[in-house]
Amino acid sequence: MRLQDVRAIVTGAASGLGKHFTLQLARAGALVAAGDIDIKGLEQVKNLSQEMPGRVVTARLDASQEASVTSFVKEAAQQFDGLNALVNSAGILRDGLLASNDGGWIKKLPMAQWKQVLDVNLTGPYLVTREVISKSWHGKLNRVWLSTFPLFPTTETPDNPITQLRRRVWMPVPALGRWNWRVRACAWAQLPRE
Repeated sequence: MRLQDVRAIVTGAASGLGKHFTLQLARAGALVAAGDIDIKGLEQVKNLSQEMPGRVVTARLDASQEASVTSFVKEAAQQFDGLNALVNSAGILRDGLLASNDGGWIKKLPMAQWKQVLDVNLTGPYLVTREVISKSWHGKLNRVWLSTFPLFPTTETPDNPITQLRRRVWMPVPALGRWNWRVRACAWAQLPRE
């Protein structure tokens, strides 16, 4: 598939890898639906893409909320007459230890903080993936799948629970190959800032 034939959704498009993928796809001539909760960041992406051969449409997207995802994917599929690519790049990091000793006080990671990370970084890619597949199932073009999988910076070891969770959630996805889906995944890690 040629990049100018791509009709993509990019989540987390207002900054970082999502912004990069959005602009690179637009530079190559693709149609891109860029979603994020950061509206000002999306406006910047839209402005940066104005002179590029492709087209970027932006809208608010909370990847952790089913109604937001369903609406965003439906609108993108209608605007582009179908979808054939996805970059799942929305993700958050909330630093904190499960428990720590702070001057004699035991501090625990709040449950709400843990749940927020899981909702954005695990449930989000699941929801977006599910909706894109459902809107693209009967498409005529070869489908391409790109996915960053932001969960947690972690060491990949067989006994690591995050590694096991990734395998359980994403191992079935390659089975989509029989329907001409191509799956590529890369997990990111937090990089030190300068």
